[in-house]
Amino acid sequence: MGAKTRPPYPPAFRAEAVQLVQANGRSLSQAAKDLGVHHETLRAWVKQAAIDGGRRAGLTTEERAELARLRRENRGWFISNLLRGGRGEATCFST
Repeated sequence: MGAKTRPPYPPAFRAEAVQLVQANGRSLSQAAKDLGVHHETLRAWVKQAAIDGGRRAGLTTEERAELARLRRENRGWFISNLLRGGRGEATCFST
């Protein structure tokens, strides 16, 4: 069977975990062990916090959410076009 998944950690827990690593100077591995999360999970939270804080390049949390929303919307338009008899191809109108 597949790996068990758990519900997402609450934002407050994530923020506190990131603060524990950044402010207290605890190692990522030790903080992850103390909190009961995988060290790669905590590393991703720390990385995303740095992006959101403008200290690192990348997509912010808000930008990621908007991108996901736009992709869902685009997929919906694509599927509705297929259901109306489209072939799934992009249509180009030249002037």
